[in-house]
Amino acid sequence: MRATFVKTVTALALILCAAIPAAGYEPVVVIGVRATAGYGSAESTVPEYSYGPEIDVDLRMLPGERLYLAGWYAGSLMVDPPISVPRDESALGVLTGGSFGGLDVELQVGVAASSAMGDDRSTFAPDWSAHAVAPVGAKSTIAVSYSGRYHQTSVPTETHVQNGADVELRWDPSLSLGLAAGFGARATGFADRYAATDELRRDLAAELGCRAEGLVGYFSFWQTAAAATIVRSNDPQEDRSVYRADLHLSTDPTSALGLRATASATASRYLLRDALDAAGLPLGEAVRAVRAAGSVDAQMTVLPDLFLVGDLGAVYGWSNDASLSGWSAEGSLAVQLRL
Repeated sequence: MRATFVKTVTALALILCAAIPAAGYEPVVVIGVRATAGYGSAESTVPEYSYGPEIDVDLRMLPGERLYLAGWYAGSLMVDPPISVPRDESALGVLTGGSFGGLDVELQVGVAASSAMGDDRSTFAPDWSAHAVAPVGAKSTIAVSYSGRYHQTSVPTETHVQNGADVELRWDPSLSLGLAAGFGARATGFADRYAATDELRRDLAAELGCRAEGLVGYFSFWQTAAAATIVRSNDPQEDRSVYRADLHLSTDPTSALGLRATASATASRYLLRDALDAAGLPLGEAVRAVRAAGSVDAQMTVLPDLFLVGDLGAVYGWSNDASLSGWSAEGSLAVQLRL
């Protein structure tokens, strides 16, 4: 039902996009075919494959001198050969913003949904956010943002709503270097997951982070970030500290080739949750977990409107809790045509 709702809204949005002439930009429509393959320690010994068509639609408008409006839709219909069950995934979003007396404001709403034909696996996830940036001196800005999301799945205990706020101070000493530091807070409430006190579970998180980014020449970009998060819950088993580091690199060595690479590492330490061995027996120590992930993707322009896109990613997790250890890898290849 949720997926049908997204399809209906998407159809109306596409009709509206076709009916209203965009001021300054023409709609961009890209269609393609994608194939994916994945394998992991927690999966069967046979790799998993899927394939299917995909579509992306982007629209940008300039309704005023200092206003902008953007909308997008992404959809795919993937088929897993072993079970031959098509899986429909859709995402729709609208972004608007402008500049008002030196204050840049941006508002965004979106929704993502997925469903598998013939079974009850489904997700429905609307999200919303507001973002404001104001200058603080000649080379510094301060940004304040609010974001929220509702995530509903076919597994009732995973359904939750989250709201959060962030404040970030940014300094740009030059055109090729930017530095930022900030803090944020999140509140998460679960709809059908209970704490030990028989209350619905509620989590509060506080985060402190920093990042740096810059240009290398004219065609390469890098960004690195680090953050520390403390999570407290009315379920003591979920109290934990999380530390994360990220690295992002991108370059366009030629006009026909773009390369992107990301890497991240996350370390988590629970305060009271007992680690379990492979047999489910407690080890007498708190859970500790480390997760490392990386990905590489490339886009090649074969013809002016024909693209070849590929990506490869892997995740490795280690923990003294057997259920949190394992690895997985996935790759995909797509041929896309811009209409």
